[in-house]
Amino acid sequence: MNESQQSQSRFFAWYHHSAIVRFLLYITPWIMRTFSRKTIHRIRYPFIFLYFCIGVRFRRAVRENLRIALGETVSERELRQITRRVFDNVTKAFADAFFVSALPPERWVEVMDLPVGRQNISKALEQGKGAIILTGHIGNWEVGGITLGQVGGETHMVYMPDRFAAFEQARGRARDLQKVHALPMGSSFDTALRVIRLLSENRIITMKGDRSLNGEGIIIPFFGRDTVFPRGPFLVSYISRAPILPAFVVLNRDGRYVPIVEEPIYIERTGNRENDIRTLTLRMARVIEEYIRRYPDQWYMFYPFWKQ
Repeated sequence: MNESQQSQSRFFAWYHHSAIVRFLLYITPWIMRTFSRKTIHRIRYPFIFLYFCIGVRFRRAVRENLRIALGETVSERELRQITRRVFDNVTKAFADAFFVSALPPERWVEVMDLPVGRQNISKALEQGKGAIILTGHIGNWEVGGITLGQVGGETHMVYMPDRFAAFEQARGRARDLQKVHALPMGSSFDTALRVIRLLSENRIITMKGDRSLNGEGIIIPFFGRDTVFPRGPFLVSYISRAPILPAFVVLNRDGRYVPIVEEPIYIERTGNRENDIRTLTLRMARVIEEYIRRYPDQWYMFYPFWKQ
């Protein structure tokens, strides 16, 4: 990390831990209950400016990730436009997650559209092995927990706690209101045991499966370049025999979020465990690739996805 990047990191660390941000997060529930969604989206404009203009490192990572993913299908001008929309959409997603958590259930329809593929959840649970709803850093997954709770029943979300405590506390309150059971990742072994136990009870587990946080996992081609996908979700599927349900919550043209649940991906055991897990990972990666192509401005990957 060069001197400029270190300076940005120090600034954002100060910003996220500052009294201003803690105060804003403290009054967020009141703001969400008091103002309309349209007004709330206007309030967020200064934050878009802050992250886009000051977060040079994040902006560069988004643009380079998109350059690799979209290839020659987009021009430099289009790439810059998509990058700007990424920052617009991610702040919109963050605001909407809090807005929805403050709404009574009868008003969720203002923000949420009917889910597509809801029958796939029931289909996956028929074999009694539970289901792993797996997504990537695409769309508004925090909002998606509401619909999953309504459609698929009780859900347990495996997540990595945010390194900024104030943001994590705010997100935690939103999850509690949505009645999503949170499973913070601690020891990978302990987390895996808890997940496998829940799956054996035919429960639904949700998690992200497109980014290895420690740089270790399964090396697979992604948009034609090798990268590392996390091993955990696919190993759990192999052990438990629970199918994987690719799912994404994307913003549609009318400004509402639509959860899309794809067909279950079942583990195929050939006697070669490592090959079977890698095959399962590749199948999920192909689905994520397709969604990034369809919704490039909703791919919220603010760090270099491929090793340089």
